[in-house]
Amino acid sequence: WQCVSSRSEEGISKIIPVGEAYDNGVCLDWFEETQNLSNASYKPIRDQILQMEHLKLAFALEFLYSCDIRKSDIKFLRTDAVILSTPKKKMDLAKKALVNVTRQTLNQPMRWLFATKTVMEGSAGEGEIFRVFDCELPTQEKNGILFDQKPRETPHLLPPVTVFREGETDVVQLALQLTREKRSFCLYGPPGCGKSFITRKCLEALDGCTVASRTHVACRQFDSAETLSRLKHRVQKGFFNSPLCVDEVFMCETALLDVLAKLALHGNFMLLAGDDAQLPPIEVFDNVPRFIDSDLFKCLAPIRIELNVCKRSCPLLHEFNMLCRRESLEHCMAQARAHFQCKGEPSISLCADNARRKQINEETNRRLAPQNAQLLESSDGPILLYPGLELVGSRIAHGVLNGVWYKVVVIEDEALHLLDDKEIPVVITFEKAKSCLQLRHAMTVDKSQSKTIEGHVRICPGKVPGHVSHYWTLRHLLVAASRARSTKLLSIE
Repeated sequence: WQCVSSRSEEGISKIIPVGEAYDNGVCLDWFEETQNLSNASYKPIRDQILQMEHLKLAFALEFLYSCDIRKSDIKFLRTDAVILSTPKKKMDLAKKALVNVTRQTLNQPMRWLFATKTVMEGSAGEGEIFRVFDCELPTQEKNGILFDQKPRETPHLLPPVTVFREGETDVVQLALQLTREKRSFCLYGPPGCGKSFITRKCLEALDGCTVASRTHVACRQFDSAETLSRLKHRVQKGFFNSPLCVDEVFMCETALLDVLAKLALHGNFMLLAGDDAQLPPIEVFDNVPRFIDSDLFKCLAPIRIELNVCKRSCPLLHEFNMLCRRESLEHCMAQARAHFQCKGEPSISLCADNARRKQINEETNRRLAPQNAQLLESSDGPILLYPGLELVGSRIAHGVLNGVWYKVVVIEDEALHLLDDKEIPVVITFEKAKSCLQLRHAMTVDKSQSKTIEGHVRICPGKVPGHVSHYWTLRHLLVAASRARSTKLLSIE
């Protein structure tokens, strides 16, 4: 947040085009929201509070000057304390003035220009802006600093983080208890540990809870969910005030984190869920710290529940996922080549290289297409259309959602009749389909996140079989392997 303060409409109009003035001609203070260009530090909540404190301190300093307190008399000026070394008469005047000052009397015009009452005659603020503590009889001393008030917790201190691990406590009952008490928490752990199950249990205990996620694919796991991009507009306009559940929270990029930061300022209950080891969001910055270790995440979810017990029917796949969290890429790739030995035609190939994805799609499409297939020159490459062909949305347009799976049902002269993965029909013209549909024989690993794939899954870590791209990481391997139901349904090039 950028904090702007001015005494005149002319001064504030340099930053904000339209300013709303008081009756005395003084302009309001403004807070302007600016885009967060880096998530190297998640401290918007603390920064906003500190800027408000420093703004009030600047008011106090200016006001002390108006009380004939010289700069040399101010020995200590901080947000917690102001120490003056003046005669007792001036000290009493400064204390009374600070206690009684209000925003209107503080920002009044010069008295030689307008005949107005003095601050003491204007109105009694009674500590509306400043509070004054009498430190004539100090009772404590520490490192040469005198104190005469009870220790208090400043509002910008980060809350303590508490982690509960599965096996040490009943995580289901704990999550339900925190939900009933409206205490924000986070569920995190590897795939197949029951995050979605516990989340649905908690949603049943909440009234009017909004479910949101980063992608349309993740949103479709719930009956009524929306993307964070859509929720962002509601929050910015001030039309949101309800509990919030965010699935796949670790997929959120910097541009959407301000949504969660604003809700945290208002104290909204938040239930966060996700896998902290999945692929991070695509950012333009290098060496971005993990979101789970950030200051913002400590404010959002001071209570965390770590799930680590496998709920899947294939414990070997769970063991491989845990292996990817602690071993090197070379070791995990060797284990994958030794155990992922599924034979036959893959249902889908998950690639790291986009050129390899296009190559597999075109080769498989030409091989499986019948003679009467109809050609569609899409922006991603040629597609031979036929009933039963599996496609995936590449962008949000014309009723098609990015990342959602579709199947061709009927091909007409100028239109395609599709069914999505929830059996909802979609009709789109050939011209519009060129820009928003791709073949689904192969996908990138990033686009497959939040999706469980039935059938044989082939992992393609490089440009050709046997090659491993330098972009391939342990997180790519973990996400690609966890898309399948079992290690028996996995193979690797």
